[in-house]
Amino acid sequence: MPDLEDLTAITGAATADGDLLHLVDITAADADPKDKSLTAAQLRDGYLEVGLRNIAASVAPTTTDDSAAGYTVGSKWVDTTADKVYQCVDSTATAAVWKETSAGAASPLTTKGDVWVYGAADTRLPIGTNGQVLKADSTDAEGMVWAGETVVLSYAASDETTALTTGTAKVTIRAPFAFTLTDVRASVTTAPTGSVLTVDINETATTILSTKLTIDISEKTSTTAATPAVISDSAIADDAEITIDIDTVGSTIAGAGLKVQLIGTKP
Repeated sequence: MPDLEDLTAITGAATADGDLLHLVDITAADADPKDKSLTAAQLRDGYLEVGLRNIAASVAPTTTDDSAAGYTVGSKWVDTTADKVYQCVDSTATAAVWKETSAGAASPLTTKGDVWVYGAADTRLPIGTNGQVLKADSTDAEGMVWAGETVVLSYAASDETTALTTGTAKVTIRAPFAFTLTDVRASVTTAPTGSVLTVDINETATTILSTKLTIDISEKTSTTAATPAVISDSAIADDAEITIDIDTVGSTIAGAGLKVQLIGTKP
């Protein structure tokens, strides 16, 4: 910038429409004038844009668009090819830092409850159905899906110490809501020996298992069973009566402390 007393540098300056003050800093060794201007809009908004600016670039600025090139902190750069705007935040020679200040991408959202997600591009994930929750899913293109809420219902079918005995309806409960059954488990505090422990689960007096739930000899959980349970009726109705039967117990040690878990998803 010229010194304040050097009015000759201002007198011959070219002007552009809307400029209130237009300064051109020209020295004998400088063939590239550093253009600084103050417009009416800038004066009204209370700021002065300073430093060299490039508003017709075809590429993004680099670290060498620096103080040596005439840029200062606050300088503006417009990449007209990519339609992006940058501002210099550090003009250190050969290490200039420019930050993109372009407006964000247009929102893809159109409906109440939509979620803005990203896979290969910004994408609209439509709102799910009532009761669903948003879950991470690495197999999905955007990495997020709406899914039913996972529920776990756990019931004790005996006390902790009394030897188990066979019988129907060892415990009777009612489903607190409708859900889709995806897994069943059983566990004991005392493992059966001599023979396996077999458990059946019924909805309204009808079994929901085509292969019963078992706990193998000397095991405490059905998750290690040689023969996993198979669910034949996964649709559990709201307020359905659910009963738990014990079909067989250990022949040497019956087992004790039976609990049964129903695992599923709410719609």
